[in-house]
Amino acid sequence: MSSVLWVLNALILILILLVGYFIKELPKMFGEKWLQNRQARTSKELQVEAYFRQQGGNDVKKLLGEWTSFLTKMDQIENLLGKDGTKYNDLMHRTLLYGSKETIEIVAAMSQFAYQNESIRKEQDPDGKKLLIYIASVIASLKYDFTGYKVKPISLLKAKLTDIKDASDRIDYLTKEIAEEIKKVNEK
Repeated sequence: MSSVLWVLNALILILILLVGYFIKELPKMFGEKWLQNRQARTSKELQVEAYFRQQGGNDVKKLLGEWTSFLTKMDQIENLLGKDGTKYNDLMHRTLLYGSKETIEIVAAMSQFAYQNESIRKEQDPDGKKLLIYIASVIASLKYDFTGYKVKPISLLKAKLTDIKDASDRIDYLTKEIAEEIKKVNEK
């Protein structure tokens, strides 16, 4: 009887040790699995990014330049858009083709704003600053997509606008409003 009890105690002890070891190693196993998944995702993103940079290096450079022209050559906006909007449609097409998820979300939100009834849009943006912030946001996002350099949209606006200090409260408000509108693009 005592030998059966001894064997039973030994089995329970071994079982407790195995469960304890498994519990101890469980976080490590989950951590390794998470790291593998993250590395695979990052590797895939880098491959996609490299492909687009390789395929469209000159196109991407031209795309960033055209968006920047909207900000730096505001007095020539009709020439930049084209009389029938075909230049803008081509620009939008290439942006959707080469832009990152974030850039596409900004363009989508900007398009929704631009497609509104003109009287509503003029009421929301009488001085055109909201549209300029959208454009600066697209430029900043494209710059990050293609160069890896982060630039704040406000820095781009400071390079062009002369009344930036006078309008800083409005620009801050509009920047936050735009961030909310971009979030809503994913919700619908």
